[in-house]
Amino acid sequence: MTASPDPHRLTLVVDDHPVVRRGLVALLTGESWAGEIREAATVGDALTIIHSASPTFAVVDLKLPDGIGTSVIKALTSYAPGCRSVVLTMDGDARLVRAALDAGATGYLLKDTPPEDLVAALRTVADGGVVLGEQLGVARTDRGMTGGPFRQLSPREVRIALLVATGATNSQIADRLGISDKTVRNQVSAITTKLDATGRVGIANLARENGLLT
Repeated sequence: MTASPDPHRLTLVVDDHPVVRRGLVALLTGESWAGEIREAATVGDALTIIHSASPTFAVVDLKLPDGIGTSVIKALTSYAPGCRSVVLTMDGDARLVRAALDAGATGYLLKDTPPEDLVAALRTVADGGVVLGEQLGVARTDRGMTGGPFRQLSPREVRIALLVATGATNSQIADRLGISDKTVRNQVSAITTKLDATGRVGIANLARENGLLT
């Protein structure tokens, strides 16, 4: 028997292609962790829902008729700060992945992900994990990662750890996340302490050992 939707959760699905959007809704309908499901075809529609309903989870395409999906993700970060968000798109360019993470996304998946894997990945993010699709060739995480040493980190710390592991400097990280160099230094110091890592090289090594880097 299908479980009842969690009344405390609201999922927002943002995609301008009706077939894709309704397909996602069909996949998530009946998943109790998804809660109520709302649809939006544009950035404007998504912002209306965000301001009125405060979603707890969102699946967002990057290319929308009136803007880009990162605008939706930034709005979620501001108006629904507890919301977990996943980019679901056709483009796996590393720059887009990093831009999505910088905006506040906690997942990035490609639309050719098999349906059963897609639902599992979305649930991982909804439950507090971080998922970057294996097809991207940049970085990936899965349930193993969320159960490993990186489980101790906050979503922002995970993003910083990923950027450190891919060779970004403090200044580059600060620019991408819109924070000060000092904040980045403090965060990197906290990350090395939590992971018991030896500086930036230690963070990168742990990322590789735990499957974060492909």
